[in-house]
Amino acid sequence: EELLACWQKKERGYKYKSSALLYGILADMYAENTEGEQPLCNEKIQKSVRYLLDNFTKEDVTTAEIAERSYVSEVYFRKLFKKDFGITPKQYLVNLRIKHAEKLIGTGYYSLQEVAFACGFNDSNYFSYRFKKVYGVSPISIKNKK
Repeated sequence: EELLACWQKKERGYKYKSSALLYGILADMYAENTEGEQPLCNEKIQKSVRYLLDNFTKEDVTTAEIAERSYVSEVYFRKLFKKDFGITPKQYLVNLRIKHAEKLIGTGYYSLQEVAFACGFNDSNYFSYRFKKVYGVSPISIKNKK
């Protein structure tokens, strides 16, 4: 109901707020469907990984802040994370953002700058650089195909 009301009012920033509400709903659905499953990572860093998954679109998320959630040092967190995921937390964060960006671009509703900011990048040029590094093509080429 809140999502529908937000979308219909069309107040300033309504697209972002609606997206946030929708992702909140999806996160709740995911949490309900995964209760009782085996952890995907070391128990010591589960809280941090959950925090990362819930907050990857915030531009000011840092590895130190993520590590704090599990009460471990940043160095130890990076070591455990890389052991479990095969990449650094920063690489994982960028990959999450880029995958999210691809979905937003696919909707056709947002400019590339809006997508960059909605995914946690504060520089659309850096976003384009990272996108191309992951997918091998620029985000504008993906957008133009839609």
